[in-house]
Amino acid sequence: MWGTGKPKREFLFVDDLARAVFYLINLKKNKKIFKNFPIINVGSGDEISIKNLAYKIKKVCKYKGKIIFDKKFPDGTPKKSLDSSKINRLGWKSKVKLEQGLKIVHNNYLDLKK
Repeated sequence: MWGTGKPKREFLFVDDLARAVFYLINLKKNKKIFKNFPIINVGSGDEISIKNLAYKIKKVCKYKGKIIFDKKFPDGTPKKSLDSSKINRLGWKSKVKLEQGLKIVHNNYLDLKK
């Protein structure tokens, strides 16, 4: 893998995004909300380092090999996460945790291979 694995990222399961969009559409009836919040980020609020993510994926996939981080390559942006405070104040929260989402995606992949 490129870099040290230290940069942090935030991930959101696609079903949570769909739920957020549906939630916001239903709130649209209250026009004041969208006047005050014209742009709304949707995120999980959970960060993970690329290194820890790689090891979670390794565990979910039952991969037995080594993960090698090549420090000759750049890490990229140290942190990429969203400020989801607006949608959280409106009462929405993500439901699917990262490890659960990884398992769902992995199981779906295995089902496709059948």
